[in-house]
Amino acid sequence: MIIFKFSENKCILTILEMLSKKDRNYTEVFRTSKASHTTVQKALNELLKKKFINKKTTGYKKVSYSVTEKGKLLLAHLSQVKVLVK
Repeated sequence: MIIFKFSENKCILTILEMLSKKDRNYTEVFRTSKASHTTVQKALNELLKKKFINKKTTGYKKVSYSVTEKGKLLLAHLSQVKVLVK
């Protein structure tokens, strides 16, 4: 079973790690991930679709992203896999 496309895996892990520490807006997610806009947008959309993160409107054309409990569980599993492959 494939959860995400391979090209987005590193970006997804980075996004989940940063959102587990603090809610962030798109610009913060983009700059911290060091991935292209396209990759970040695809990763965010997949995470939203699968309910691993939430998107909240914070003002006119401003949104923030936060990790859900389901997302925290995924992050824990991905972190264990990351340790195993090092």
